Amino acid sequence: RSDASSPVGWRGDRIVAINGKEIDSRRDMLSLLSQHRPGSTIELKIVRGNQIMDVKVLLESRPKGDQ
Repeated sequence: RSDASSPVGWRGDRIVAINGKEIDSRRDMLSLLSQHRPGSTIELKIVRGNQIMDVKVLLESRPKGDQ
């Protein structure tokens, strides 16, 4: 898990774009994620420390009760 700003990623990372589309809020991120099914691979642009990185991730189903 990442910090409080996003439910996916790694602790301390900040997700700033999904498949090239910038996100400004948790709502933006969830909206973009909802357009993809579990098993899909997406590309995230993340900020880790002072580095900007592009990473590919495989989506999993969201755990029940984790809304």
